[in-house]
Amino acid sequence: MAETPHTADRLRHDIDEGKAGDKKGFPDTAASPLGTDAEASGNPATEEEVARAQAQETENPARGN
Repeated sequence: MAETPHTADRLRHDIDEGKAGDKKGFPDTAASPLGTDAEASGNPATEEEVARAQAQETENPARGN
């Protein structure tokens, strides 16, 4: 099965689901969702940049991952 591509939307979803370990799973009502500024400037994050951010946000040694 293919892995879902790394996108700012996926990262925001994972953080909202509580996978970052710093909040309960609940949608964030941010006025400007993650990735919006970069996309508006015409320089959206690359898949590699988002993958790196995904790893940093969801990695939590205390939880064993």
